[in-house]
Amino acid sequence: MSTYLPTLKQLQYLVALKTHGHFGRAAESCFVTQSTLSAGIKELETLLGVQLVERDKRNVRLTTVGEDVAARARGLLAAATDLTEAASSAARPLAGLVRARSALTRVQVGEEERVSGAGRVDVALDGDGIDARRRVSRVVCRRATDGRHTTGES
Repeated sequence: MSTYLPTLKQLQYLVALKTHGHFGRAAESCFVTQSTLSAGIKELETLLGVQLVERDKRNVRLTTVGEDVAARARGLLAAATDLTEAASSAARPLAGLVRARSALTRVQVGEEERVSGAGRVDVALDGDGIDARRRVSRVVCRRATDGRHTTGES
């Protein structure tokens, strides 16, 4: 006998209803119509064989089973999000921006290299390669070119 599992969309609808306590606001948060959300939850109830939501003209309330299913659904949706992010990261293992600050920065002045302070290196990782940029404050560069800012090393 095959077992049919709820879809992530159905679970998302139930969690949204739990969060918002209102079919209209829950539907809006899922970017669907109220009737689509209601039908999705009804399908979930049929699939599970239990009533998850008590409905009347004025109120919407999750049953005890509905509360439990919504809590578990929240965990499943978080796991699905983690799975998607892990797969995306694997496709682009080196992506992002890394910033490093250095107390000392070497500055080339003509043929002479001088050590100065207040440097920063930005490394952009885009999955295709590394683009490193060194940034040194203008004041440090000006002082280094004037010979006023050195560590005394020769």
